[in-house]
Amino acid sequence: MNRRRFVYPAARALQLAGLVSVICLLSAFTLQPISQEFSTSGAESSRVFQVHNPGSQPVAMRLEMLQRLVDEDGTETNPSARQSFTVFPTQFVLEPGQRRNIRVRYTGPENLEREQSFRLLAEQLPVDLTGSDQDTQSGTASSSGRPGQGSIQIMFRYLASVFVVPSNAAGPNPVVTLLERVSADEAGLVLRFENSGGRHVILRNLELELRLDDDSQHRVAADALEGIKGENLLAGSSRTHFLPLAAELVERVRGVGLSY
Repeated sequence: MNRRRFVYPAARALQLAGLVSVICLLSAFTLQPISQEFSTSGAESSRVFQVHNPGSQPVAMRLEMLQRLVDEDGTETNPSARQSFTVFPTQFVLEPGQRRNIRVRYTGPENLEREQSFRLLAEQLPVDLTGSDQDTQSGTASSSGRPGQGSIQIMFRYLASVFVVPSNAAGPNPVVTLLERVSADEAGLVLRFENSGGRHVILRNLELELRLDDDSQHRVAADALEGIKGENLLAGSSRTHFLPLAAELVERVRGVGLSY
């Protein structure tokens, strides 16, 4: 039997040995807490977050407030919310082992109908702070410092949850409605989950009760609800979800209820 042999010529071996090596400069930081509620006015309209650099290298950082918008398929978008908040500081260098408090104040409208959802973005800037003093002072990112070496800076970012809650906000009110029956190869129900209440709700222990045409109940447990179970349903938002279901049950469903 002939065996296929892979032989690298000497020139190829030298070429591989001479490739530019890659160094991953991993400078992590932490942000706490990951979720906070704000009032629309008064002392509780201002909160403090804290960032911490547990590593051995300095980290250049910036912070920004963003809106939190989630469409019916669960896609989140984050346009700027600078007009509704002040953040201090917004840019700085976090030294190794350093902790720093970040003051965030809500400055938007006070007369809100329901809770509003935002994000605090904390991210590492792509600045190499490990070079010479000259590089740092001039604001230029230095290379790895040795010929034939490159560097990849791995950026960290956090998106903390921020909820601005008016004093008269009602509680959450999640409801589910049946939009469509699907009887094709992948039979099931298209459902809409809507939170018409005044505050967000996390559907941690979600279960469904399907009312059938003979007034009996068919229970759908949490383990069959992947994709919607545990989701954060923001105040005033809705989500669509496809629930796979046995074909013989699809046409018999007359109503849907939920518990969470």
